[in-house]
Amino acid sequence: MNIGLGGKGNSNDRGSSVKDYVKTDQAKAKIRICLTNRGQSAHPDYGEMVIVERTISGSTGASTYSLKSMEKKGCSFKETVVSKKKTDLDRLMARFGIQLNNPIFWLSQDRARSFLQDMKPPNLYQLYINATELERTAACYAECTRLVTSLNKLTDDQKAILDEKRKNYYEMVQRLKSAKKIDKMKDDLHQIMWKLVYCPPRDAKDSLDFHREKMKKRAEEDGLLKQRILVNREDRMRFHEDSEEINEKIREFHEDNKELNAMEQAKRAEIRQLENEVTEYRREINTKNQEKSIHLGAIKELESRIAKVASNSGDQMKIKFTELETESKNIQRNMAEMEKEQNEAAEEAKQARREYEQAGTLHGKLNSQFKDLDYSLKRGNEYLERLKAQKANALARFGVNIPRILSILNEHKKKFKTMPKGPLGRYVTLTEEQWALPVESTLAHLLGSFLFDNSQDAAEFRTLLRLRQIDCPNLYVIKFGGKRYSNLITPSDQWLTMYNVLDITDDDVFNIIVDHTRIEGIVLIDSDEKARNVMYENPPRNANKAMSQSGGTAFPSSTGQYRFYAGKPVQDKGRMIQTKGNEQDKSEETKRKITQITGDCRKVQEELVEARKKLDERRTTEQKTKAKADKLAMDLQTLGHKLTRTTAELQSLRSKISDLDDASMAVDGMKEDIEQHERSIREIEEQLNALNEKIKTVREKLHEHGGQLKKILNERKNLAEEVKPHEDSLNGLHEKIRELDEMFTDLEYRQKKLEKLKQDHEKEEIELEKKVDIEQQKVGILEYFIFLQFSNMSTVKKIAKLKGIGRVIDNFVSKCTA
Repeated sequence: MNIGLGGKGNSNDRGSSVKDYVKTDQAKAKIRICLTNRGQSAHPDYGEMVIVERTISGSTGASTYSLKSMEKKGCSFKETVVSKKKTDLDRLMARFGIQLNNPIFWLSQDRARSFLQDMKPPNLYQLYINATELERTAACYAECTRLVTSLNKLTDDQKAILDEKRKNYYEMVQRLKSAKKIDKMKDDLHQIMWKLVYCPPRDAKDSLDFHREKMKKRAEEDGLLKQRILVNREDRMRFHEDSEEINEKIREFHEDNKELNAMEQAKRAEIRQLENEVTEYRREINTKNQEKSIHLGAIKELESRIAKVASNSGDQMKIKFTELETESKNIQRNMAEMEKEQNEAAEEAKQARREYEQAGTLHGKLNSQFKDLDYSLKRGNEYLERLKAQKANALARFGVNIPRILSILNEHKKKFKTMPKGPLGRYVTLTEEQWALPVESTLAHLLGSFLFDNSQDAAEFRTLLRLRQIDCPNLYVIKFGGKRYSNLITPSDQWLTMYNVLDITDDDVFNIIVDHTRIEGIVLIDSDEKARNVMYENPPRNANKAMSQSGGTAFPSSTGQYRFYAGKPVQDKGRMIQTKGNEQDKSEETKRKITQITGDCRKVQEELVEARKKLDERRTTEQKTKAKADKLAMDLQTLGHKLTRTTAELQSLRSKISDLDDASMAVDGMKEDIEQHERSIREIEEQLNALNEKIKTVREKLHEHGGQLKKILNERKNLAEEVKPHEDSLNGLHEKIRELDEMFTDLEYRQKKLEKLKQDHEKEEIELEKKVDIEQQKVGILEYFIFLQFSNMSTVKKIAKLKGIGRVIDNFVSKCTA
């Protein structure tokens, strides 16, 4: 079948050529194959069947082909020859997808045997390549790509040639048009020559006038900016003064609040005392009521005895009298013993109370001493760490992290538009060491701060420190101008100010310190007393406060009153003062102090534990002795009441026994006893009424003190309400000051920008004046040339004239070159 469809004789390993397939002694062989022609790939030139006939010559091996179309006509088939060309057969095989050379389609026995015996990946891959004809397809694609590339290159070359020719054509057209215009322009040139001669001088003069007008507007704007800057500075000073006044009022309110608080505590103490008096009066009332109950009981008993006096015998009364007398003696003996025990217990309680108070005083003293030692130890360690850091880097005096921060700034300086300045203390030097304490108390919040030209650099700085987990110091943003304030408002020269004892090397640092501390208005005075006298009697003009060498601060007031605050001494003062050669001595001395303080602290802590233990023991003893004394007092009071009743009964029985013979006399005696008891009851009731009157009086006082206390509380409430608007005003002033600071920075920036524009305008004005002069000289030369061109002078005279103006032209050229 493979050979019949046009295959080669050596395709199936059964022969070397097609003639080998012809039977012996036969002249030729014929192969007839019938193919179905249906479906989407059916060939339109053939019918339902395609007949392929191949005739092979036995002698030469030549082959002839015949392609026929077969169609069914009724019960028979009709064959029609369509082609006898081998090429048509190859096209038909390609259309039907029959690959004669593909071993997948035609697998002989030898190939199958060899394939099964040597089934290895390289052989399988080679079979896959041959079966799918990928290699041939790749070669076809490569050839197609080469041809497409060649065609594209040829197309681009032709397009470039076409564009060049089109460009040449357009250039020649333009040249033709330009040549036509030249003649017309030559005619127009003579007409506008005279007009153009005067245009440059006119334009230069107009530019100069316009520039001078702009300079005038810039000067007006600069004046307005200077006025606004002056007003801004005055507003800031005024707001700072208002802020100080409000702070003073708030401090006065706090002082008044302290006084009211003291009055409130005193009033509450008086109320507690009055309440204690009421409690004592009520205790006396209860005692009197008990005595009244005793008398009422005695009266009731006597009345019952009067009713039963007839039935009572004298022997029974004597026996009862003896019993009561024995009971009274026993009570008296017990009371004496209890009184002795009570006195001893009371003395023990007082002694325990004294010991408890002494132990509490000792404990408080030791606790305060321990806190002071612990604070000194902590401050000593901090100072030692600062000395170590300062020894490694002098800038560590402004903070342990300052050297590391400066290293980070230098490492990342390309990230900043303008390099920050800091710490600010490195630019500040104290010229007189005795003023170190007031200077540092004023500038403490600024020494370790950093100054930035813009907020973007400040944000970048915060990010760098946050990524390295370093606490960020105080940051201030102000536009760097490089020019310090010159119009400071200071006291007269006879007063030494903080401004005079500071040497600040950087202008921007100077401006930020002046804005935040107003050092030009801080007067320095030797002693606290002298500072108080000066600021009270005759405060210097333009002085906002005075400070002494000990750190005391005195504020003047327009009302004649002044305020003074004593200085708080600080450890290791002199952070700004340069010290040389003594760091090691300070470090060793500090270590010795720390060792000593540690030992003292350990000793005090042991004593404190012992004192606490002793204090608890004394508290327990004091509570026990007080409870014992109170119990004995209650028992003694009970025995006293019992003795009173027994004594009354004895007296009653004694009178009854003496009058037993006369019943009427006994009854009369009992009646007298009843009257005596009634008189006692009336006396007790009078005493009760007096006590109730006292309680009423005390309650009235309590009501009065309660009203006064309520009034004090209302005053404190009103004071708090009065303070709140001032605090709100203070916050508003701070916000206004912040806005004014931002406005001041913007105005300074605009002023510097205007100054630069002014300088540029001055240079530009000089250039424009030169240009006007040059243009006018050009006009003169051109006028002269035009005059010579159109004059009737001879050529010789024209040449002489031209030589005469040679020097003028040389000067003009030198000016233009300059």
